[in-house]
Amino acid sequence: MEPLIVLDQQEEKEKGIGPSEAIVVMHLSKKKSPVELFLEKTGELEKEDIQEFEWSCRVKEVLAEEFSRRTGLPAVRLERVERSERYPFMVGVQEYETEEGGEKILLDVRRVSEFRRKEFEPDKVPMDHLVRLHHNMEVFGYRTAYLVVLIGGVSVEIRKVEKDDVLTQEIIRAEREFWGHVERKEMIPLDGSTAAKEWLKRTFAETEEGSEIQLPKETLEMIERLEQLKEEEKALKEERDQIENRLKFLLGKNERGRIGTRLVQWVPVETTRLDQKALKADHPEIFEKYSKKSVYRRFSLGRD
Repeated sequence: MEPLIVLDQQEEKEKGIGPSEAIVVMHLSKKKSPVELFLEKTGELEKEDIQEFEWSCRVKEVLAEEFSRRTGLPAVRLERVERSERYPFMVGVQEYETEEGGEKILLDVRRVSEFRRKEFEPDKVPMDHLVRLHHNMEVFGYRTAYLVVLIGGVSVEIRKVEKDDVLTQEIIRAEREFWGHVERKEMIPLDGSTAAKEWLKRTFAETEEGSEIQLPKETLEMIERLEQLKEEEKALKEERDQIENRLKFLLGKNERGRIGTRLVQWVPVETTRLDQKALKADHPEIFEKYSKKSVYRRFSLGRD
């Protein structure tokens, strides 16, 4: 088993990649983008401190007990936050362990929503769970893991996972590359996340007036692809608007319409907005006093 460096929770947050963060690095998280994680790790964005509620811990304890009841294997409670000596950027977080045939096995207990049920059928394990398991198996030196999942609060699924060395190396490669960017404080390749957009706005808010550069050759392919996407987006919007208009026509003066289990609504919504044009005409001094100018950079494509 690999040597480990014992950490406290705060150090784990600041100086390494944990199992849940490995999911982000591998572009598998629906809650956080790699750019957002990068900004947190470099101190440019404050990380939200998420505390696990007592009842959530109790649910995990019940699931661990259910694992033992179904398999006859022990569920040993652990509290480990440790760093791999071979790959210092990899930090493991472990809550449970079991043993089978004399072999120590990682035991991971999770809760997921009902919407993810199909991802676990038949006998499947979603990739984000595989990444977390393999990250921890690599850090703690396991070759096997059990995953216990409560789905939608109504059913429990148990999966046994053998370590895949190819997947493990891919995770290590991705985490090493990501952490290299963190150490150099060099932005990772940008994605389409809000975090990336906000970072660009902050970093390049000011311009050199009238400046122009020669873009690299590969930029042309990006421009053509962006133009294609904009055309597709326009066509999709037209189709969406057409369908919405037809549904509104069918509703007429009715606020709601039903078909089977589906509901279509077109209801009145009252809003109050400031009439800036009238305010400026009637009370120009007040309009001027409370007006706030802003400067932003407008992005566009064009041709000479």
